[in-house]
Amino acid sequence: MMTVMTQMPASGQWLTMVGDDLNIALNYVLTDVDGLSSLATVGGNLSIGPDNDSLTTVDGLSSLTTVGYDLNIESNPDLTNVDGLSNLTDVDGDLYLRYNAALTNVDGLSSLTTVGVHLYLQYNDALTDVDGLSSLTDVGGNLYISYNDTLCQDSVDDLVAACTIVGATYTSDNLGTCP
Repeated sequence: MMTVMTQMPASGQWLTMVGDDLNIALNYVLTDVDGLSSLATVGGNLSIGPDNDSLTTVDGLSSLTTVGYDLNIESNPDLTNVDGLSNLTDVDGDLYLRYNAALTNVDGLSSLTTVGVHLYLQYNDALTDVDGLSSLTDVGGNLYISYNDTLCQDSVDDLVAACTIVGATYTSDNLGTCP
């Protein structure tokens, strides 16, 4: 039997799950990921970067709730926020947010409650606070928040105090002025 499509669905309408890894990297002119608007689950790693030089938004990931292993958002120089991840509740592996020079906040991670292994928040030059991680209750490994030039250390200390961290905590060189 053969099925013939007479009308194509809206962009990304059918893709609700990726069973393994999804890598979005080396796309120098990619500005958004709107084509992934129905994606709810990535069973393996989700990597956004490196070198998506024009990516400014991840709003197209607004349906994403779970990443089965690592979430890596790294080296996206024009990405200013992660607001599109507002429904993400669990990252079962590591969470990496590194080398995103224009990232000013992590408010889009406001629903995130659990990072299964390590949390890395490093080298985000424009990041001023980590208030968006206020729902985070558990980190199953180590927490690394360091080398964020405009991040207020008091904001980091508040997060650490409110969260259960199974491993070690490494916070340093967050050089921002605190209000």
